[in-house]
Amino acid sequence: MIEIHLKELMDIYNLNISQLSGKTGISRKALTSLVNFNTTNKKTVSIQYNTIEELCKFFNIGVSDLLSVKYSQDNFEILPVDENMGKTKDLSLFFIVYKKEINNEEIFSYFALTTRLTEKNKSETKTVETSENFWGNKLEEPSEINREIKLPASYDFLFEILDYNKLNLVNQYKDMQPDFVTPLINREIVTLMKSFSKNFLAELTARLFDFILDEEENEARISVNWNFGYYSWMHSNDFHLEYEKKGNTIISLDDDNLEDPFESIVTNSSSMNSAKYPNSSLLEN
Repeated sequence: MIEIHLKELMDIYNLNISQLSGKTGISRKALTSLVNFNTTNKKTVSIQYNTIEELCKFFNIGVSDLLSVKYSQDNFEILPVDENMGKTKDLSLFFIVYKKEINNEEIFSYFALTTRLTEKNKSETKTVETSENFWGNKLEEPSEINREIKLPASYDFLFEILDYNKLNLVNQYKDMQPDFVTPLINREIVTLMKSFSKNFLAELTARLFDFILDEEENEARISVNWNFGYYSWMHSNDFHLEYEKKGNTIISLDDDNLEDPFESIVTNSSSMNSAKYPNSSLLEN
C-alpha cells in the first residue's frame, strides 16, 4: 500500500499548500490531492514525474522519502535455518521470506538474517542508599536505612542482514528453499527496510524472540540493533529497538514510533567499512 509523506514534510518546514505551490510552481489542486492521499482511503490520484522531481529537489530528499510502500506482517514468514554456527558458534541463521502479488501472481523472495547475542547480564539484586524521595528528589538528610532493588536481566542482540555478495557463505542452506524463491539484492533490501515504520519493525523483531530468547529469565530488558550496511549505520536510531519482558509477554518500548532525542547520533567514520558486517565475518571459515 503506497504512502505519500508530503504532509509530514510540509509540517517540518511549517508550510501550507499555498506557500509550497508558490515556491515550487506545482498547482494547489495537485498538492492538495497528494497531502490528503493517506486519509482518503487511497483514492486514485495521478502524479506527474516532474511533480515528484520538483518536490524531491525542494525538500532535498530521495523519491523513497516522499513515496513508500506500507507492508503487512502477513507478507513475511520467518524460517529458522541453523543455530550455533559461525566461527564462535553464537550465530543463528534465518531466512525472511517476503511475498508480493503482481498481476494476480504471487512472487516470493527472501533475505538471509543472522542474529547474535552480543551481551547478556543476569538479573541481580542491588542495595542502594535511601537518599531520594518517591519523586526522585535528593533528600537533605538521607535515611540510614538502605533498600534493595532488583535489576532485571538484560540482552543485547545484533540482527544483521547478510549482504547479497556474501550469500555464498550460506550456499549450503539454499537447497532448503523452493526453486521459486529468489534472494533480494542489496538495493531491494535497503528499500524494503527503509519503508518499515519503527512500529512494524518492532513487531517483526519480536517474532524472532520465539527462536532466540532464553526463557529462563522471567523479567528482562532486551536491546536489538539491526544492521544492513551504510543506511542503517547512518540512521542507527531508526533501527535500534528496546523491549521489556515480563513472564511470557514481550512489550515494545518503541511502538510509539518516536525517536529518542537523547540517543547518540551516529555518523560516518573511517572505521565504518570494517565494522559494517561483523556477523558476516564470523560466518567465514
